[in-house]
Amino acid sequence: GYHTYRPIVGIYDFSTTRPQILPGLMNEPGLLQQLKRNENSKTIDLLLNIQGKTQRGMWYKSYSYSGDLISNVQLQFPRKQALINGRIERLDNENLMIVGPYGIRNSPYSRGLFVGLIDTEGLYLSKFINYADLPNFFDFMRDRRKARINRRIAKRREKDKEPRFHFKVLLQDL
Repeated sequence: GYHTYRPIVGIYDFSTTRPQILPGLMNEPGLLQQLKRNENSKTIDLLLNIQGKTQRGMWYKSYSYSGDLISNVQLQFPRKQALINGRIERLDNENLMIVGPYGIRNSPYSRGLFVGLIDTEGLYLSKFINYADLPNFFDFMRDRRKARINRRIAKRREKDKEPRFHFKVLLQDL
C-alpha cells in the first residue's frame, strides 16, 4: 500500500504471528513497480520508481523472507532519460534482468526499451535500445504508415540525429 504517496510493503510471519513492515521504503514518494517472490533464492524482489525532491530514479531492493534487506541497487540513468516502468526477471539465483520502456524525464511517453543486468555484487550493465533499432517493432502498422515512418527514420539518420518516437508502452506479464 501507500502512505502519503510513499510505498509500504508488509509481510506476515505465520510462525511467530507477527506483521512486519519492510525497511527502507518510506524515504521518498514513489511508485511500486513490481513485487515478486522468488522461491529458489527465498527472497522478495521489489522494483521502485522514486519521484521525490531529493532523489529520482529506479531502485531494486531484495529482502529475505524474514524482512532483512539483502540488496539495494540504485539504477543510474543519463540526466535526460528515465525508466517509465519496468519488470524484474531472475536469470538464475544470482543474476537478474530489468526491462522496461525509457523516456525523457517525467514524460509518460517512451522512446525505446531499457535492458539492465544486475549481478550479485549489485553491479549492473545497462543498454538503451531505440524503437528504430528494433527490426520488427513497426510491423503492427499498416504498410503505408510503416513506410512513412521508415522514411522518417532514414531522413533523421542522414542528418546524424537519433530518431525520436513517443509511444505509451506498458509491460505486463503474459
